[in-house]
Amino acid sequence: MPTTPTPDAKTLELNLGREATYGVAPASYVRTYVYSYGVKPDKPLEDDRILGVGLTTARDQSEPAPGLVSLAGSVEVPLDMRHLGYWLTLLFGDAVKTGSGPYQHVFTSGAASLPTATIASQIGGSGPRQDTGLVARSGRFALAAEAGFRRVTLDLAGKDRTYPGSLSITPPTPPVRAPMPSATGILKIDGSQAAKVLAFDGTYANGFEEERYLDGAATVSGFAPGQNDAKWSGSMRVRWMDSTLEAQAAAGTPSSVEMVYQLSASLKLSLLSANVVFQRSGPDIGAPGRIEQTLAWRAHQTGAAAMLVATLTNDVATGYLS
Repeated sequence: MPTTPTPDAKTLELNLGREATYGVAPASYVRTYVYSYGVKPDKPLEDDRILGVGLTTARDQSEPAPGLVSLAGSVEVPLDMRHLGYWLTLLFGDAVKTGSGPYQHVFTSGAASLPTATIASQIGGSGPRQDTGLVARSGRFALAAEAGFRRVTLDLAGKDRTYPGSLSITPPTPPVRAPMPSATGILKIDGSQAAKVLAFDGTYANGFEEERYLDGAATVSGFAPGQNDAKWSGSMRVRWMDSTLEAQAAAGTPSSVEMVYQLSASLKLSLLSANVVFQRSGPDIGAPGRIEQTLAWRAHQTGAAAMLVATLTNDVATGYLS
């Protein structure tokens, strides 16, 4: 007998659209690409310890009570010089666009409000679904001499998933892909390329938290800045050569730190923080051979500079999700 075909994730069609009203799917979308899509709905079955109803035994569970609906998960996207702007918009808010080609899309940390989006997807033309009310709450960026293309991991959260009978979406032709090779990013400290760095990573968390109002629904009502400040922090792993970094961390002197991903002068991403403090630490010395040192770091704002500025340079003339 013939084999039975099954849906293949390679055929995923993922469409991203900006919402005008929270949780309401828009009419227009753009098509983009991901390495993985882990956003899932959840509605726990809660215990209901009711007394006095008719039961077969005193020990078996009774009928469950409904839980609250949540929608959350991680998405791994390519660090693509044309497509990444969609995701940066969800993470930082709208960019300020300058230039006349190439264009600079400048995203700044600490936004008080963020756009929300619907992701409409299907696999091989089947199983259409819409994830509404999505925001990006954090994004992790990394530098390391690795094979393959560089990826960015984002934490998304939203309102709910619906299952339309079909998706009537005809997005415009997506921008030509411009992925970043993993091995070619660089790190600059105080304006100069840092030497002997083995790996560097940073996570921007915008501090947005879900809101649940008395609106007659078990779903999230929206998202707003929570109790925690926005943060840009991470770690740096270096080949230990001398005590220079130890002394700098001990002094607590802020440094300018910039992650640079560049394909060309007109296709690049810069993540710049003017004020980064390295946490005091020392090298790990446990065996003969080369020595490594790992330092945690965190960025902060001042009256003169935002905590983090992400500048995406490319040939995309339109705004992202505008």
